[in-house]
Amino acid sequence: MEIKSNRKKILRELDRRMKAACEVIGGIAESAAKDLAPVDTGLLRNSITHGMAGGKLSVSEYTDDAGGQSGRYTGQSVPAEQNQYTVVIGTNVHYAPYQELGAPNAHIPPAPFLRPAVEGNADAFKAALKQALEN
Repeated sequence: MEIKSNRKKILRELDRRMKAACEVIGGIAESAAKDLAPVDTGLLRNSITHGMAGGKLSVSEYTDDAGGQSGRYTGQSVPAEQNQYTVVIGTNVHYAPYQELGAPNAHIPPAPFLRPAVEGNADAFKAALKQALEN
């Protein structure tokens, strides 16, 4: 009798499913953050992106709603992390921290959009992971 291991095949499939779940989770978080972002010109909202460790960002260039201001992500990829299933969501717009956290000295109250996008979607993240692993 010959015994054949399916370990490599199973690990490849698990990796594929985990990456698919992470992409769905990143999309959910990005969409929620865009919905919650304060909007004046639309530049901040349009700059919000996500990506997996070692992967590409979902947004590489962005403009405000009128097309006057624009920005881009240099490198267009997320640095590799020790955990390959790390999902990053954020923006490189210079005033984003002041919107998220506020700036009392400048009389800017906090208008959080990133943290609530993640914290408010824990159930959706769990459902996406569960679906990816069960199918």
